[in-house]
Amino acid sequence: MKLVNQSAPYPVKIVDANTYLNPITLSSIIISCGTTTTSKQLLDYSALSAAGPEAFSIASSVALNGWSGLSAYAADGNAPYVWPVTNAPTPPLGAYYGCYALLEELGYAFLHPYQPVIPDTLPTTATNWTRTEKPYWPVRGWHYHSEHPLELTPLLQGWGLNGPNDQAGFDAVLPEFELLCEWLVANRQNRLEWVLLSAKNWVEFASSTLRQTRLAKINQLAFQYGILTGADVPIAERQQHGWYMVDTSGTIEQQYKRIADRIDWQVNRLLGLINKTNKII
Repeated sequence: MKLVNQSAPYPVKIVDANTYLNPITLSSIIISCGTTTTSKQLLDYSALSAAGPEAFSIASSVALNGWSGLSAYAADGNAPYVWPVTNAPTPPLGAYYGCYALLEELGYAFLHPYQPVIPDTLPTTATNWTRTEKPYWPVRGWHYHSEHPLELTPLLQGWGLNGPNDQAGFDAVLPEFELLCEWLVANRQNRLEWVLLSAKNWVEFASSTLRQTRLAKINQLAFQYGILTGADVPIAERQQHGWYMVDTSGTIEQQYKRIADRIDWQVNRLLGLINKTNKII
């Protein structure tokens, strides 16, 4: 919506998915995202169904509802291959891909996470075409190398701008992470992975509930875009402040327990902290 607003030659109005757009002036542009009355007229849902998980269809028409010359566009798509997050609804990931593919047809580009290319205006004259496709590989991921001081490295460790105790700084950077998620979806990705770190001067925060809660919030935001997340946590390797699981002290049973405890901590990070009523905190 924000991207379209920056290019729309006319005022933008959002209507319900079941609204039948008739009558309407010929100077208007209709952009339909998801399963709507418009997409049902423009898209070949039999071809979309046959294409399988994460496939999408996009189309353009100049004769919607019998109004010859009306510019109309539609995008919809299928659910993910897998969605193991039981406390988050399954996203229509293929529909997300289709919406961004449609934006690319209208002149947008997503080359840099923080700087999408936005056309000066949307085309006011459509042509008749349709396209159905799906990504080739089932798993398409991006590694964010958080062992280096990149833009989102502090956030991905649960830090704020000014350190682990900076809650306001953490919240302030979340919109930048959302831009990364948008860029991943626009480029047909479905995974994001990074390395969790630790250091002696903030070792208590590294395994704290506060860090867990913040990382869960990051994951929940990624889930809204259909992105599954993973964290790289070494068992014993100590390269570049990796948050290793075991050291050289303790019995083998104690080492196994440390590994199990760290994995449990990670599961709660990945799925979100759940209280007794099974609601995300």
